[in-house]
Amino acid sequence: MVKRFNYSFELYLKCIYEYLEEDINMEDEYRPYLPPGFMDLRYQRQAATNAKKILETYSRVFLPLILVGLGKTFITAMLLQQLRGHVLVILPPVLKEYWEDSLRDFGVRSHKVESLGKLDHLLRKHL
Repeated sequence: MVKRFNYSFELYLKCIYEYLEEDINMEDEYRPYLPPGFMDLRYQRQAATNAKKILETYSRVFLPLILVGLGKTFITAMLLQQLRGHVLVILPPVLKEYWEDSLRDFGVRSHKVESLGKLDHLLRKHL
């Protein structure tokens, strides 16, 4: 039996690796503090690393609330562990207490969690 190689796929993989090599190596440098019993998932660490890179480039980052259960709370906590200064986290009111507890569990202290309903108040207060 002759084994066939798909060289275009191998070239595609090589291109992807070359494009992402910096991010892959950067992720290995960061080891977040994880609460006891928390499962260390590589895709969440990678997402936190990518979010930090976007934040450093554009001065803001947005994690959409599209899919449930992928760890946006934990990704954000890992991102906030890497930042200095105060951070404002804006989210739906129903999630406010859960996020405050989760960020505290991850050792994140210099943050403020606010609900979407308080945005007008925050804008008036700080303008």
